[in-house]
This record gives sequence, C-alpha cells and structure tokens, in this order.
Amino acid sequence: MPPRLRKILIQVAGFVLAAVFLYLALRGVDLSEILHAFRTADYRWLIPVVAVLLGSHVLRAWRWQILLKALPEDELAGSQPRVRPAFSSLMIGYMINYAAPRLGEVARSANMATRSRLSFSSVLGTVAAERLIDVVMLAIALISVVFLLSDRLGMLEQLFVQPFQDVNLILVGAIVLQIGVLTVLGFFGLRRLVRSESVPFITRWSRRAKSVVDSFMDGFRTLARAPQRGLVAGISVGMWLLYAVAAYIPFQMLHLAQPFDISIVDAWSIMVLGSLGVVVPSPGGAGSYHYITVETLVHLFDVTRSPAASYAFLTHAAQMVLYIIVGVICLLLQTSRPSDLLRPAEEHPATATQAD
Repeated sequence: MPPRLRKILIQVAGFVLAAVFLYLALRGVDLSEILHAFRTADYRWLIPVVAVLLGSHVLRAWRWQILLKALPEDELAGSQPRVRPAFSSLMIGYMINYAAPRLGEVARSANMATRSRLSFSSVLGTVAAERLIDVVMLAIALISVVFLLSDRLGMLEQLFVQPFQDVNLILVGAIVLQIGVLTVLGFFGLRRLVRSESVPFITRWSRRAKSVVDSFMDGFRTLARAPQRGLVAGISVGMWLLYAVAAYIPFQMLHLAQPFDISIVDAWSIMVLGSLGVVVPSPGGAGSYHYITVETLVHLFDVTRSPAASYAFLTHAAQMVLYIIVGVICLLLQTSRPSDLLRPAEEHPATATQAD
C-alpha cells in the first residue's frame, strides 16, 4: 500500500472511531439540555481554568527541557535548550494532534530540533522518555483511583474490563499477525536489497540507520542520565495535580459540583479515568474521551446523563480551542514555516536559528 494512502486511511479510521464513540456518548442525551447548560454556565471560571492548563504545560515544557539538557555533550554541541521554545513546540504538537493523532509528537520534536540545533532523533528520544514518565504516572494514578473507589470496584470492572475483554483478544491477535507479516516482508525485502544493490550502498545505509538509532537512544536515556531526577518527579506530580484542578473547575462552571456532590478528589478520579480515552487513536481523544467520561459520571458518581455529557463536551472543547489558539500563536511567533513541521529535520541543521 502506498505510504500516502496508508496515512489517509489511518486518519479516516481515527475520525470514524471518534464518530462511533460520540454516538455512544450521546445515546439518551437531550441535546437541548446541553445547550441550556452552556448558556447558563458561569464563564468567569474560564480565566482560572486557562491559567491552570497553561501552567501545567509550562511545567511539562520545563520537564522536557531538563531531559534535553541531559543529552550527551556531542549531541548538544553547544546548544542550550530553553523552556520557551520547548513550550512553543509542545503547544504546536498538541494543535496538530487534533488533525492527525500521534503526529503531534513528531511535529514538536522536529520543531524543537530545528530551533535548538539538536538532532531530530535525539529530541524524539527525549519525547519517548517523557511519555514513559506519563505512563508511570498514569499507572500510579489508576492505582489511587482503585483505592478511592474501592466501594465501587464492581462497577469499575463492569465499565472498563468486561466490555473490552473480547476486543482485547482480537486486538492482540491482530497485532501478532501484523508483526508476523511485517517480519516476513522485511526478510524478503532485505534479501532482495542485498542481491540487487552493491555492498557499499548497504554499508552506508546501515551506518546511517545505526546513527539515527543511537541518537534516539541517547535521547531516551536522558531519563536515567538527568541529574535532576527528583525535580523531574516533582514536576510530574505537580502537572497531574494541576490536571485535577482543571478537571474540577468545569463542575463549578456548569453548577454541577453542589447538586451532585462532586469534590476535587472525585474530579481526580474522573480526570484519571477520562485520560484513558485520550489513549485511543482518535483525533485529540474526541469521542473516546466523551464516552468514558460520561459513563464514569453516570455510573460511578450518579450524575444524570445530560449534565454528564455537558461536562464532557465543555472540558474537551475548552482544551481543543485553547490548544489550537495557543498553537497558532506559537507558530506565528517563530520563524519556522508550517510546512517544515512535518518534514524530517536534518540531524544537525546548520541553518537552524538559535532558540530564544
């Protein structure tokens, strides 16, 4: 299959998946009640929620900068990664994720590499290290939710385990089959390359591939190499606490906190479970986030369906609008052209401008 066609099909599949989850989230919901909730919301709470969300991403950019500064000296080559271009690249990546799921990580790595005179593969390695921290934090957060909702474990299992058991088996089988097919195709493709091409070409290709892999691993190893690992852990905890605050404020905005007795501790559980929806490869977590959040509110916190949907749509739309606006502003304030964001960066771009 041509690469361009494959990318188009993946994007279409993501939008179809989002539409299916949106349908499931909106079943039994009175749309007029959602519109009424939006009309009567107290939008004065927008200022603190925007401040909290941006603060959490400043912390994320700071954490990323610490990892970037832990790259080997030969990778840094005199470059000093700064928080400002890290934040700008981060927000541009978030913006792109709403159009092309998971492509935002590549875009922000390419943008940061260009602005900071770092190799693209090493920057991408630091992004992978950062994502590993997020996975660990999510696992810890999920364990905390199990303890906080220990009296509702049966409902948790019914919501998040039983419906996906068969799907998980099918998914694992599909992944194993795909790996097998790719292995066979790779073997025959490599054998054909060896027979058809000259040895010097293969040698140059293998050296180039090894260089890229080594640079990526240098970036990934910053997780262990960073001298401020305690600070990285503290920043990560601070980020997640700000996420919980940002999840709680919309309940006040929609006048739902008091009627349904939602506390900030409850908002932590709702935020953690809702973040599982972002893992699904739909554009910006659209649909999957709404479905999981609505089901969580309805079945675990006794919120009626229409207010639950109002909360899900408000929180997702607010983040989407904020990320797109800030991403566009960051893009306009820097010299990189939009077409450069998704183009593979040179390993050490000589013409790159120094970060602000």
